[in-house]
Amino acid sequence: MWDPAKNRWLVEIRYPDGSRFRKRMRREREALRLWASENAKIENGTWDERAARNVTVAEAMKQYRDFSKVQHRSHDSYIDPSLTLWEEHLGAQTHLAKVTSQQVEEFKLKRAQKVARSTTDKDLAILKAFFNWCIGHQLAVSNPVRRVKLFHEDNSRLRT
Repeated sequence: MWDPAKNRWLVEIRYPDGSRFRKRMRREREALRLWASENAKIENGTWDERAARNVTVAEAMKQYRDFSKVQHRSHDSYIDPSLTLWEEHLGAQTHLAKVTSQQVEEFKLKRAQKVARSTTDKDLAILKAFFNWCIGHQLAVSNPVRRVKLFHEDNSRLRT
């Protein structure tokens, strides 16, 4: 965007985490190049310098399984089957940065037709915890499950 008061081109990029990057430039061509390169980084999932880019789903799940075996009593019966299911669906060689909310949403709807909605919610909750763990260990930048709505059956009649 041209700013006539400063006689400069202003480039403002808004990242998925809510942060932004602003820069003033003299030439329109440089401003367009910067804007295009930053948008490409956002689309590729490489916009955040903190995250490792070459981590696959299989590598991250192996590390999470090692963590989960120690931290969760019900790892073998509750968490591991769900992780195996997600690993098959997402693809073991897929990079974590390439996993999208749309992939998760599609699988959620397919899974809900085969099993109970509460089971689908459990699988989503485990994937959400996995991505939160990945963010904490700087293996991923964002959590694609954050935008996926759980079913949450209405239990208000059962409580009374």
